[in-house]
Amino acid sequence: MLSTPARHVRAFASTAVLLIWGAAPALAADRTEQWPTVKPEVTVTLAAADVFVPSAASTKIVFDGQAPRTVFTMPRTRERRGLDSPVLRRSLIVSFGALQALDAHSTMKALKGGARETNPAMGAIASNRTALLAVKAGTAAATAYFAERLSRKNPKRAIVLMAVLNSAYVAIVAHNYRVAGRGR
Repeated sequence: MLSTPARHVRAFASTAVLLIWGAAPALAADRTEQWPTVKPEVTVTLAAADVFVPSAASTKIVFDGQAPRTVFTMPRTRERRGLDSPVLRRSLIVSFGALQALDAHSTMKALKGGARETNPAMGAIASNRTALLAVKAGTAAATAYFAERLSRKNPKRAIVLMAVLNSAYVAIVAHNYRVAGRGR
């Protein structure tokens, strides 16, 4: 069994990995705008003449003194960027799930330290660990579902909604950890 500080370090590390993993696609999407607009090329040396090449690729056979090889270029897909980017929205959804896990952890830690739940809707649920985790998982899943539905008609509103919810939960989690720290 891990000691309490080791569990905290493990929970923090897991959450940090989730946040970084969720935000990495958005950061990578932002960086691609700085790259030159050169088509990416993949060179494939063929060992046999019967090879399937996707119809969307432009294909050419190169004879450069070596064995003949086929070079094909796949077209770059055009993804939306900015406030209607699906990568950004999904990164915010993943970070919201991580914040729900942190909220559950910080609430349980504060309750063990002698604090009480001030949210009347969560008062009875917070004392039961299983119920609290189930409510937090349900909140994350329902929020993800409704954000995706909202994004069908208005992707910018979905991203703004997730950004606001993430900001609110960052404040809630920070407050819970502050209260838990005072209870020692």
